[in-house]
Amino acid sequence: MKKHDQDFMKQQNRLTVFEIIKHNQPISRASIAKRTGMSPTTVSRIVGELAERGYLLESEQVSVGLGRRSTLLEMVDASVLSVGVELDRHQMIVGIVDILGNVVCSGKYPRSTEESPDVTLELIGDKINQLTLLNEIDGNRVIGIGVGLPGIVDNDAGVVVFSVQLGWKNVRLAERLKEITGYDVVVDNELKVKALAEHLKGAAKGSSRTALLGFGNGVGSALIFEGEIYRGKRIAQVKSAIQR
Repeated sequence: MKKHDQDFMKQQNRLTVFEIIKHNQPISRASIAKRTGMSPTTVSRIVGELAERGYLLESEQVSVGLGRRSTLLEMVDASVLSVGVELDRHQMIVGIVDILGNVVCSGKYPRSTEESPDVTLELIGDKINQLTLLNEIDGNRVIGIGVGLPGIVDNDAGVVVFSVQLGWKNVRLAERLKEITGYDVVVDNELKVKALAEHLKGAAKGSSRTALLGFGNGVGSALIFEGEIYRGKRIAQVKSAIQR
């Protein structure tokens, strides 16, 4: 097996163990090995790497029937943080959340309807810096930024194709905001990410299908099927029409 294939498999195994601990904590190494089919040695190595990076903590040993005592693993909530940004016509909300989706800190800030995309994105960068400094947050723990806004978004390319509310057209938001902050950025329509949030953490948690309707300056909707955002197949046609 080539080295890059081995590295990819190691990365995938690490991610698998990470996700299992996140969603099933507290959990033992033996249970992880049983769920994944990985060897106990592999699981212990990955757990050791995650613990060394400060992602995990080990609880006191607990009795497991009549057999050996087992150490349970849990996530350190603040070990991995992400930034959420909601943009609207007159304001923006910036928040920092931990790995379990708990809001660590947040703020609401006014924005002018005449603001250019660059001005808004620079302001987002400034507010993220303010929040991390005021709340003594280690910026190295932040792994990325998610931005939700009204309009048509090419989420794969990170481009705001068209937003009537913001007055934006063909804005390469993800690319530009990464240049400003240094963090990886994803961007999507606000209703789609709100629907996903309700599906994962809110009123629709546990449902296989979720529908969200939004009423504001306009009317919109978003659908979640089997845990995935339903996107349809019209984005390429819309981009072509707007660029003409």
